[in-house]
Amino acid sequence: MNQRLLVILLVSVAVGLNLVSAVVLKEAADMKNASLLVIVALVFLVVLINLLRLAFWSAIHKRFRLSDSYPLTSMFFPMILLLSALYGEEIVIAKLIGTALITLGVLILMNGKKSEMAADETARGAQ
Repeated sequence: MNQRLLVILLVSVAVGLNLVSAVVLKEAADMKNASLLVIVALVFLVVLINLLRLAFWSAIHKRFRLSDSYPLTSMFFPMILLLSALYGEEIVIAKLIGTALITLGVLILMNGKKSEMAADETARGAQ
């Protein structure tokens, strides 16, 4: 697997775990008559999810430059906007435009990084 796809895959998993954590916290907050045991279990689940996310970030930072991997975390913004819509929250035009600009910026960054990553792969293969 080439380096670009690997970084996208690993960051996607880390962002996905962040989304799952956000959903679990949202669901816990919306529970009206939940027992203390259920709340503690959900908080524990969020802690476990975030520990797993930490493991993914450790692997990402071990293999890739921060400037290659970190911009991809902005994938969180369009995904959280979609989740917000699924929860019935109002999505105003400013949120749509802001999210689109962030996503466009990441696409531009990653397209520019494409040639850098290819050069890094060539250099690593030559070693």
